[in-house]
Amino acid sequence: MMTPKEALAKDGTIEVKLGRGRMPAGGHDRCQWLVDNEGYSIKGYVKSGNTSSSTAEPVKPKRIPANGNLENYADVVYTYPETSHKAVGPEGEVYGMRECCNTCRVSLVQCHCGHPTILGNIPITIALK
Repeated sequence: MMTPKEALAKDGTIEVKLGRGRMPAGGHDRCQWLVDNEGYSIKGYVKSGNTSSSTAEPVKPKRIPANGNLENYADVVYTYPETSHKAVGPEGEVYGMRECCNTCRVSLVQCHCGHPTILGNIPITIALK
């Protein structure tokens, strides 16, 4: 097994300085080609399934155009609108309606559980402003 720079020097298509330092431009691709097509055993490279003798076309992803149809989206239902409701804690603290309910995992404006809790299980009551 040889190092990548030794393989490139043996191949001779890319000029390379042996020893420490960076690989020359195109060196990694050439090393992979040498492993795939010439049977070289190079440290850090394994033979891949796609060689230059393969005639298979690469598979292209199927693209589905957006049609602008909004029928697939659910309507957002505000159970407690932010403008007319407030969240009140057990000691009279007022919290914002944008807090997340720990019970049903949605914001308080969409909360649908009977016992909403927020911020470390503080029980709250949703009231009119």
